[in-house]
Amino acid sequence: MVQSAFSSLGTVEKNAEGVILAIEEAVGVSGTIVMPVFNWDILHQGEEIIYDVKNTPSKMGYLTEYFRKRKGTIVSRNLFSPLAVKGYLSEKILKCPNQTSWGEDSSYKVLYDNNTAILMIGVDYNVVTMFHVAEIMFGVPYRFVYEFPNAFLIDESGKKNPIKNTTLRRYDGYPTDFNIAEDVLEKKGMINKGVLGNSITRLLRSKPMVDCIIEELRKDNEFLIKKTTSRKYVATRKPGVFHTKDFIYELWLKNRTLLSDDYDWSLNKIGEYIPLKISSYPTGLKVWDWTIPEKWSNNGGKIFSPNGDLLFDLDLHPLHIVAGSKPFEGEISKDELLKHIKTDPRHPDAIPYYTHYYDNNWSICLPHNSLSKLKWDHYQVELCCERTNGELKIGEYTIEGERKDSIIIPLHLDHPGQCNDNLSGIAVAIDLISKIQKMEKKFNHTMRFIFLPETVGIYTYLSQNENLIPFLKWGIVFDSVGTSGDLMFMKSINGNTRLDICTQLAFKKLMLKYSEFSFLEIEGYGNDERGLQAPGVEIPSISISRFPFKEYHSSLDTPDIISPQSLRQVRELVLEIIRMIDIDFIPVRKYEGIPQLSKIGSLKKLFLSNPKAKKAIHRFFFLIDGKRTISQIAFETGMSFDFAYKFFMELQKNSKIEIKQG
Repeated sequence: MVQSAFSSLGTVEKNAEGVILAIEEAVGVSGTIVMPVFNWDILHQGEEIIYDVKNTPSKMGYLTEYFRKRKGTIVSRNLFSPLAVKGYLSEKILKCPNQTSWGEDSSYKVLYDNNTAILMIGVDYNVVTMFHVAEIMFGVPYRFVYEFPNAFLIDESGKKNPIKNTTLRRYDGYPTDFNIAEDVLEKKGMINKGVLGNSITRLLRSKPMVDCIIEELRKDNEFLIKKTTSRKYVATRKPGVFHTKDFIYELWLKNRTLLSDDYDWSLNKIGEYIPLKISSYPTGLKVWDWTIPEKWSNNGGKIFSPNGDLLFDLDLHPLHIVAGSKPFEGEISKDELLKHIKTDPRHPDAIPYYTHYYDNNWSICLPHNSLSKLKWDHYQVELCCERTNGELKIGEYTIEGERKDSIIIPLHLDHPGQCNDNLSGIAVAIDLISKIQKMEKKFNHTMRFIFLPETVGIYTYLSQNENLIPFLKWGIVFDSVGTSGDLMFMKSINGNTRLDICTQLAFKKLMLKYSEFSFLEIEGYGNDERGLQAPGVEIPSISISRFPFKEYHSSLDTPDIISPQSLRQVRELVLEIIRMIDIDFIPVRKYEGIPQLSKIGSLKKLFLSNPKAKKAIHRFFFLIDGKRTISQIAFETGMSFDFAYKFFMELQKNSKIEIKQG
């Protein structure tokens, strides 16, 4: 049974087919290959639930979908947990009643009885579906049986048959985390671990694994329930290989305040994937109207009851002690303590995020529901934090272009104990840089990726690099982009620059859902696009985000809310924006009247290709005014950037226009 993230392997000879051939060779002619090919969309289909054996795609990764459609593969009859199977056990699995997803009559019982080997390629335990067999065999109290209403299965012949299927659903408030089981399984020697390509692979047998989990559930029936703020981190890539989710997990709980040891550690961690030029600026340095604050060290803290019982261990999460707080130790009344406690009643179980970088105060952040623990009139408080002189550090990675004209991309590394804000953006940037490095063609613009603390960082960079400002033509900010929500695009101050237009054309090309806003239109949102466009700087800049999101500025902003697919979407979007803005130009005509397109074969064909194109091309010639760029002409005529670019490049090849840089 293969549970995989195909991308974790890196480059593979013969692509997915090469992997399947290798597994077939390992399994042999008398073996069986099984892959889960679930499609979660059936839960949201509406009045009818339909699973089409031939056509419903797998949502379990590229390799599973390839295997599902491969000749000789059969698919088991189950709405919620179908398996793609090839080999000795195929017929036995196909004949299973499969009314339940994981029970005695299911395909999974066959796999359990045959002690199936589970091969994990670049994935953690939370995708290992055999854990559900343990849950149902034990009868965990946090799950209930759910029957799909009005359900149908379309078989290979295309016949639509009514089907009765049940699955297990989880009661609210009981999030599971199968990674919890790793320590127990490893101690019992059940896991063989290795490296395959860039992935960490794990191999274990299903029967002893299931039996072991049942044994642990007998000791604690909530053994698999997540009791921390996020799922347990389990590495899925070999050391040195970048993976967005693994990277975010590593930096998440570091105390990445503006000037701090954990911020410096995190900057160095980024430097393991891309070579950074790191610049340092001392506490007290004036950076335009701002002053670089002191370094802040958080050595933990505690709140005790009058009789010495520990009420709150403030070491457990970096958000408990407000960043920048001055130290405090002593007895304090309840009324006074409450003045120093910050909570968020809207998210009563979350720790909120606040800062004290520029004042001389201290505060503690707690979940609102935990205030019920404060039952006494006095408390002993220890805040072991420290303010000292330090250095604000900025990391820069530059991709030199053909020209000095630059696109600047600032990415803030502060915000401790949070992931979407903005480790998500940094992960996208590292992934984007890696992709750009592999491209053969060099950009015209120089690309400047700047890793810094928010706000004071961008003023520090700009004030200390004033000679660069005339060459910083465009700014792109992407922040909080990892959730599954729709994208938000905030325009530049002017709202109609080439960058704004290229961004809209890129969204359209990639067919991404988004909302569009003018500069600072969204209350509570603002990032380093403000500093880039500030009076006297005035670098046209746009912002891309998935703001607002309900976990914003709180301990709910964990790796669990990050979607690698959402990160890849933004990587492709930003790359497309860069590509368009980089090759965009102003066409300047070298003809009088309107050119005769029938003399130019390639343009004649383009002109006659479809009515929409014909209409747009008629308008093109009336928009060539020596001021409009290709992107503006494409936008005004409703055509794609690539269509317009191809058309005008053909005109240029035939000496009808000159290219002028905007």
